[in-house]
Amino acid sequence: MVSSAAGRNGQVSAPTTSELHLIGLADRRRELLLGGLVTAAVAGLLLAVGPAPGDAPAHLYRTLLVRDRTYVWDNFWYAGDFPLASYSLLYYLPAALFGNLPFVFAAAVVSTVLFAAIALREWGQAALWPSRLFGVLAAAPMFTGLYSYSLGFTAMLATLKALQAGRRWLAALLALLTVGFSPLAFAFLCLVLAAGAVSRPRFSPPPPVIRRRPAGSGARRGSIWLIQKRYYPRAALLDELQPGKYSGIRRRIFPREPPQEIASIIV
Repeated sequence: MVSSAAGRNGQVSAPTTSELHLIGLADRRRELLLGGLVTAAVAGLLLAVGPAPGDAPAHLYRTLLVRDRTYVWDNFWYAGDFPLASYSLLYYLPAALFGNLPFVFAAAVVSTVLFAAIALREWGQAALWPSRLFGVLAAAPMFTGLYSYSLGFTAMLATLKALQAGRRWLAALLALLTVGFSPLAFAFLCLVLAAGAVSRPRFSPPPPVIRRRPAGSGARRGSIWLIQKRYYPRAALLDELQPGKYSGIRRRIFPREPPQEIASIIV
């Protein structure tokens, strides 16, 4: 619960770290490593003792066609088929070079790391166990044989991570890779983006933490940490804290638009 009144020691209304249930950088990295190791272990177990992947023959056949330089039309698949356009435009080219299983194995591990990175940044401690469970389920392509979709799913998560980091051009490139690997994964990406647009305008970290030192503690009257500009109006931030008092300082600090990324402002 976020307090709406100033606390002790001159703290201005703002959520604290404990209230937000944030996860430290070291703990987040540990969770990413743990999730990747879990996915690798489960995928290795499925490869060693699990049943043959159900949809693997279709992908192995198309990989063989690419190795034989059959890219456009195949007369041997029922009444004929477009081997690349019918499943994936991009997947079978690298699969013909590196093999299906190594490619999909790496994609499963990377997808776990990306999912955990997105979820832990968005929801903090609430995402711990969902991320761990995802690490187990991410090895499913080793059982289902949905090889091209697994690459598309990983590209989809990479797109969401790029959007979360504010890198729109990289996200656009990754979105193109998503549709190239799997149109189904791209459809899911569109659903996620639509849901995000409805719920809020953009991906974002938790709200900012704002603290102000007591008057008389030093030459400077306080420090403001602004974590992401979108939570407060750019030029009216200081006036929000104490209307009118910092108007002159505000004009000196904000002569133009502040940077879009994380800013640190000391008054």
